[in-house]
Amino acid sequence: MSRYEQRKRQRLANPDVLAGYQEADAELALLEAIDDARIAMGLSQAELAVLLGRSQSAVSQFFGGNYSVSVEAIAGYLHALGLQARIQIVKAGEGDPSLVVDAEAVRAA
Repeated sequence: MSRYEQRKRQRLANPDVLAGYQEADAELALLEAIDDARIAMGLSQAELAVLLGRSQSAVSQFFGGNYSVSVEAIAGYLHALGLQARIQIVKAGEGDPSLVVDAEAVRAA
């Protein structure tokens, strides 16, 4: 096991650190799924920005995870792309995330 993995394991033994890590991991997984869908649709960030009525810089910051993302913001991005997301809530256990994000965003029916 690498030193990085050892330090990570030690830090994640702290319940507060683990909870924050899991929350950030779930949020970033959802952002990545939305961005992957945008790319698969052949849309640039600038084109998505036009659909959202926002600047390209704001779209870049959204996907960069540079700030805490609200459910309202996620819903707006999904709507602009004609997508919906599947999110599965599972009971948290030792080492298990309390929120599991399906890595695939799917086209809204």
